[in-house]
Amino acid sequence: MSILADILLLLGSLFVGIGSLGLLRMPDVYNRLQAGTKSVTLGTMAILIGIGLHHPDWWSNLLMIAILVLFTNPVGSASIARASLLAGVADKTGDISLDYLVNENVFAGVADAGDVYSYDGFTYDRAYPTDYTFWYS
Repeated sequence: MSILADILLLLGSLFVGIGSLGLLRMPDVYNRLQAGTKSVTLGTMAILIGIGLHHPDWWSNLLMIAILVLFTNPVGSASIARASLLAGVADKTGDISLDYLVNENVFAGVADAGDVYSYDGFTYDRAYPTDYTFWYS
């Protein structure tokens, strides 16, 4: 059991290290969020299971930590990505496209081109269907 715990601790440390390297090496904020969130979440779970195998009386505390990590990492990552997109942070290609947000009803109620819509503290000018102008209101 101790060898399995040690393997999980090493594997978890490897995933956390790869996630940290991804934060440094990826070209833009969206790829960095992807690298950091997925690998660090998996690495944290492996570390927590490894610790749980070493110290069986800590399972209740480790379970609470695991639940917290599993809920907060994806939500935080999605929130940062959405805020970056709405703030106009471009991806590695230089594209700032909000076309898919129209399908999510973010711009619900904006019927015609040229309308102005305010959402999350930003104002969006729909002069052209794929060209959005951002300014803080």
